[in-house]
Amino acid sequence: MKIKIAIADSNETYAARLFEALQKQENLSISVYTNKEKMEKEITSVRYDIILFDYSMYSGDNLFKNSKLAVALYDEDGELPSGFLGKYSFVKKFQRGSTIYKEVIGIYSEYVSDPFSNSTGHCKVISFYSPVGGSGKTTLSLSMARSVANKGRNVMYLNFESIASYGVYMPLKGSKGMGELMAALDSSGSFSLKLESLMKKTPQGIIYFEKFENILDIYEITSEDIEKLIRKINETGTADYIIIDMSTGFDPLNRSILDISDKIVMVETPNKIAKEKIKAFSEHRTVIREYSDKICSVINFSLGTSDVSAAGYEVAGRIPEKKSDPDELVSYISKYSLLDMDTLIS
Repeated sequence: MKIKIAIADSNETYAARLFEALQKQENLSISVYTNKEKMEKEITSVRYDIILFDYSMYSGDNLFKNSKLAVALYDEDGELPSGFLGKYSFVKKFQRGSTIYKEVIGIYSEYVSDPFSNSTGHCKVISFYSPVGGSGKTTLSLSMARSVANKGRNVMYLNFESIASYGVYMPLKGSKGMGELMAALDSSGSFSLKLESLMKKTPQGIIYFEKFENILDIYEITSEDIEKLIRKINETGTADYIIIDMSTGFDPLNRSILDISDKIVMVETPNKIAKEKIKAFSEHRTVIREYSDKICSVINFSLGTSDVSAAGYEVAGRIPEKKSDPDELVSYISKYSLLDMDTLIS
C-alpha cells in the first residue's frame, strides 16, 4: 500500500528537488502542485494521505479537508503565520530530502493505524550480557551485528544500557530515538511508520536508534513492553536478527530481555574477579533453570586458545586484546571471523 503525498510549493525548483528526493522512497505515490489556482481546482477532488505545503500555496483550511495530514514546509528565514501555530505540524524546508521524509513519516505515523505487516517469520533475538562491567559487550555485540550484516541479512541493534557507549562506534545526534520508539508501543498510530522514521543505518547495514533522551525512561520499561517491542518489530519484517546490548545488572528489565532471547551471549574476561562473578551468576538457581540451555560464551581479552568459560558454557569466540580504535576493532573481529557465527545464530 503506497502513501499518497502531494507537494504544494510555488517554487518550482524547490518542488522538483523535493519530488526527486522523495521519489527514492518506494512506498510513496507523489503529486506536485506549483500553481495555486490549479491546485485549488484539483486537490479537493483527490484524497491524499499527506499534503506538504508552503505558505505561498495556502488559501484556507478547507483546502485540506480530504487529506489525512497537512504539514507546512517552513522556511526559517521567512515569517511563520501566527494562525498556523497549534493547527499544523511543521517541517523545515531546507534540509536533506531523506530527513524531511523521516520527519513527515514520523508525524503521519501518529494519525494512522498500522496497515503494514511484512513479516515472513520469526526474527532471532541474540542478547549480549555480562555481570562484569567493562567486559566489552558493546564492542562484541556490534561485531556480531556487522558479521550478520556482512552475510546479507537484515540486522537491528538495540541498546538497553543505562549508560550507553555505542556513540563511539556510530554517529548519534541526540535526536528522537529509543524513548520515542518505546512510547509508540501504546500508540494507536502506525508502529511500522514510526519505526521507519526513527531508525538509522550504518554504512555496513546495521539498523540502530538514537539513545534514550531521558535515562529514567529505561527504568520504566516492563516485561510486557519488551515482548511487545520484539513482536511489533517482527511484524514489520524489518530485521532477520535483533542484537540486544544489555546492562550488567540482573534487574527486571534484563530478566525480560533474557526471557525473550533465542540466544544469550555471555561476555567473559579471563581475570580472576571476572571469572568469580561469571561463576557466581551461573550458579544461581534461576539462571540454571531458565537460561543455561541458551547461553554460550565469548571470551574477550583472551590469552589464548586454552581459555575456557568460567561457568563451563560453550565458547563461541576468543577475542585477543588488541589496542586500536574501537570501530577498527569491530571491523577486525568481523573481518577475521573471530566469532563462531554457526554457534551464535544456530
